Amino acid sequence: MDIEKLIEKYKAGETTLKEEQFLLENTSDVDTEMSAWFQYAKQKRKEPTPALKEKIWASISKKRIPFRIGMFAAAASILFLAVFFIHNARQEKLAYEKKEATLKEALAMLSEPEIIPSKKNIIYEDELVIIYNNPE
Repeated sequence: MDIEKLIEKYKAGETTLKEEQFLLENTSDVDTEMSAWFQYAKQKRKEPTPALKEKIWASISKKRIPFRIGMFAAAASILFLAVFFIHNARQEKLAYEKKEATLKEALAMLSEPEIIPSKKNIIYEDELVIIYNNPE
């Protein structure tokens, strides 16, 4: 492999993991501007601990319990809101029925007056206003 072309590919961000591993292992012999970077990366590189996979899965499983609690809390909130809106709609219906019953009761209390035809003289009449005069 041509290391100079591979370094250019690395700078462009187009290398694979195998090519990057090759650069880390073989750039110490070549005097390029990137060799210092690869030496630094090689020194700072750490191998994962053997129990890392188990630690990650343990951490994920611990986070599932709060997630479940959060889901239950969300479901309870939705249920509460649904019950609230249903109850509120029922109250509005009862209030409307109560108002209607009160109105009917008030109308029943009023006696219908006898309509006595009276002679009224029209003094002024317009599209909006009619003025009457009672001759009595």
